[in-house]
Order: sequence, then structure tokens, then C-alpha cells
Amino acid sequence: MTLAVCYNNGLVFQHYGKTRLFKLYNIEDGKIKSTSFLDSGDYSHETLATLLKNNNVSKLICGNLGDHAVKTLSDANIEILNGNEGSVEDRVKDFLDGKLKFDPKFTHKCNH
Repeated sequence: MTLAVCYNNGLVFQHYGKTRLFKLYNIEDGKIKSTSFLDSGDYSHETLATLLKNNNVSKLICGNLGDHAVKTLSDANIEILNGNEGSVEDRVKDFLDGKLKFDPKFTHKCNH
């Protein structure tokens, strides 16, 4: 399973659509097997879900995102673990420990 996190200087980046760097975690049997970074390069707000899907991402830890992002991620079968902030490493540890907080019904906070 590949988990992606919106990344900025070690913190969960708060605006999914403007994410320039994702940290990817290859997780097997509940443990991190490897990590890497994925630069969004020429991908835009409209196509980030495609980038993640093309890199086998199945779950995304993020901060805020709007309705369109929710739709494109859902269409790509990527589970959204939204409303997170703080240290990327701490949130991934929370995820692995089953303690990550997010809103499974999703209510967006992004107003653009």
C-alpha cells in the first residue's frame, strides 16, 4: 500500500491543490518498507489525483481541500485522510498506530 502525505518542510502542507511535494510511504504488514518524494512538477490543481494514482497511492494524508479535489481523489479511488496538520512523521506514526484523526464524512475548509 502506498500512502502519500502533502509535504512542506516536514509538515503536512495545508492546501492540497498547491502541493508541490508529496512524501510517499510504501507500507507492508503495518510497517514502513521505504519512503520517497514525489514532485508534482507540471501537474496542476486539476491533475494531482492523476499523479497520485499513477504512483499507486491509495491513501492521502492532507490538510484542507475543496470539493473538486474530493471528487477527483474519490474518482481515482484514493482515500482522503483530511484535516491533519503538524509533523508528517507524527501523522504517519498516528496512521500506523490507528490513531490518525480525520473526518470520514468530509467537510471541506477550503474556500476558493
